[in-house]
Amino acid sequence: MLKFSRLCLLSQHERRAFSLNLDSEVTILHAGNGFGKSAILKSLYNAFGAEPHRIDSFWRSAHVETFLEFTVDGDIYAILAKNGRFVIFDGNGNLLIRTRSIGKELIAYLAKLLDFRLEMMNRQEEIITPPPDYIFAPFYIDQDGSWKQPWASFKGLHLANSKQTLADYHSGLKPNEYYSAQSRRNILQAQRKSLEGERHVLHQTLQSMRELISDVVLSFDIFDFQLESEQLLVESRKLHEYQIAYRQRLAEIAEERRLWLEQRDIVIATLTEMDENFAEALDRPNEVSCPTCGQHYSNLIADQFEILQDKDGLYAALITSQEKLHELEGAANSERKNIIALEEQIAQINHILSVRKDDLSFNDVIIAQGRNQAGRIIRNRIGVIDDRITATRRAEDVESAAMKVAVSPKKTREIKAFFKDRLFEFCDELSVRIDTTKNPSMTTMPFGRGSEGPRGIIAYYYAFLHTARHFSSSSFCPIVIDAPNQQGQDDMQKVMSFIVDKRPQGSQVIVATEDLFGVDDHNASIIHIGNQKNQLLDSNLFEEVSDIIRPYLGQLI
Repeated sequence: MLKFSRLCLLSQHERRAFSLNLDSEVTILHAGNGFGKSAILKSLYNAFGAEPHRIDSFWRSAHVETFLEFTVDGDIYAILAKNGRFVIFDGNGNLLIRTRSIGKELIAYLAKLLDFRLEMMNRQEEIITPPPDYIFAPFYIDQDGSWKQPWASFKGLHLANSKQTLADYHSGLKPNEYYSAQSRRNILQAQRKSLEGERHVLHQTLQSMRELISDVVLSFDIFDFQLESEQLLVESRKLHEYQIAYRQRLAEIAEERRLWLEQRDIVIATLTEMDENFAEALDRPNEVSCPTCGQHYSNLIADQFEILQDKDGLYAALITSQEKLHELEGAANSERKNIIALEEQIAQINHILSVRKDDLSFNDVIIAQGRNQAGRIIRNRIGVIDDRITATRRAEDVESAAMKVAVSPKKTREIKAFFKDRLFEFCDELSVRIDTTKNPSMTTMPFGRGSEGPRGIIAYYYAFLHTARHFSSSSFCPIVIDAPNQQGQDDMQKVMSFIVDKRPQGSQVIVATEDLFGVDDHNASIIHIGNQKNQLLDSNLFEEVSDIIRPYLGQLI
């Protein structure tokens, strides 16, 4: 578990500083609006290279050095950050890492330290460990975006499908074991694709050799001759199989074309007969007598129009038939081309197999020996590669099976049921209406308007954090909440009491608020922030904080 111990902020430019002890399980930063509470919380994450929203220009212009002491499972560490440079030390002040690269070196170190093994695809379709923002995403409720929707605390959550991936990972639905197996499988897949590419090049080389000296098949090595002949025969059989398949498809096309031709002919005959009937109807009077039985039949204009309507339908059927015949003719031509190409390849292989050695010149023998030697080397290499591809595929299957085990249906149901129970419980406690007939989503929740919305956010986050505390395989981080009094809550004392009392077991909670709402020194460490509005850093603390940071500054360069 990660816990923050002490935060120091130092501006050499302004010769001002700030220091804050965070040893308590619950810390309340108490100050009015504009006294720097949010700047303190954002600094906690800036120290790790994460990007909270809205860091104002005045703060940036102060060129603040951020020094944060923290513990991971009781082991002491410190991190110093300034202008994109980061250094991490152990509890004795020994340098562990120094880097300017957040996306590679820093995140790689933090991922190992905090057992964070999530992997995602970037825009270049590369598998990466996502930036530090993804480590802290469920633990920080900022005042700029989080009170409107979950998973919006950081600017750096830019990878595709981030919300779902974060919910799956931090809840334990897809734990470290899943991503470790996925990482190993991705490495194996990359290796296999490289081997398959090499095999393709070698196979193409053999093909080119046959085409360039197709008449030379002489070999003084009976094993080489037999091996090459067998390969040619195998290839010939495959080509024959393809040819049979193409001919079968061509036969199916021909049969379908015959049916459409019959339909077209029937339609044409029907149209011809209908034209004759219509012309005859025009010449007849309005009432026609049957010469056989004497029955009278009407020959009204409406009946004549019915004949025309039937004729329109037949024309549509004729057009469809013609279009289908055209389409089938194109498909047949395509299959004929495939058959011709295959016949050429088969003829070439048969020609190679049928050449008589008595017809070869001495020069042919020399050429053949060179080609055979090269072919032997290439075929041996292809055999080795085939064995490695087979072994790699088997290893991939093992890792895929491990991924399935890590996300078993039984465990998935258990985690979702746990989250659902906590969410319904917390919504009831905070008077948040929620449809209990539906299974809630772990990525977002539709909550009511006004003051009910922020209470719903708190209920959702705490339900998720309890789930993460119970099931997640990575380090649990401090819960940091900025400005919980949103939308004019009717009973903020109840909300604050919930935040303090319902926190996950053993977790650290840091809350920045303008009012205490009933929280006192008995259940939290209350720290009053700032002596002057818009001026968090204090010149009186400059020397004291400088003495703390100075031993580490030399390692920053």
